[in-house]
Amino acid sequence: MQLCQLSLDLMAMVSSGPPGPPGTLTPGQQLLRHMENEVIALKRQVQSNKAQISSVRSKIADDGITPYRPPAQAGPPKAKWSQEELLLAVQAVRYFGKDFKAIAEIVGNKTENHVRSFFVTYRKRYNLDGVLREWEEEHGPVRANADE
Repeated sequence: MQLCQLSLDLMAMVSSGPPGPPGTLTPGQQLLRHMENEVIALKRQVQSNKAQISSVRSKIADDGITPYRPPAQAGPPKAKWSQEELLLAVQAVRYFGKDFKAIAEIVGNKTENHVRSFFVTYRKRYNLDGVLREWEEEHGPVRANADE
């Protein structure tokens, strides 16, 4: 579309014909004047953008970026587990068995349901059954009503 418009604009400039009476512009001259005005407007916009960038840079230099950071996420714990949280949870299973509430308190930012889900999801990957057997050897069998 732009290429077609450009070719039409070029054709208008070429076929502008003989100059008209003094003080009037040919279609080609009108088109050039319009394009010049567009270029001037774009240059002004660039200068305005540069001024805004400079202003923000000076504010950052004075205040740092802290005021521009998004606020910390408050709310419920995230279900996604980091590597550190996974390792901590495996160690907590070693110490607390299937006491999911205690494990959630140790990990810190997970709920009891997150820990239950962790136990089911990562049971094979981290050999949690073997870890639980070690705990049972030391502390006795897990209660029959414990959830998995």
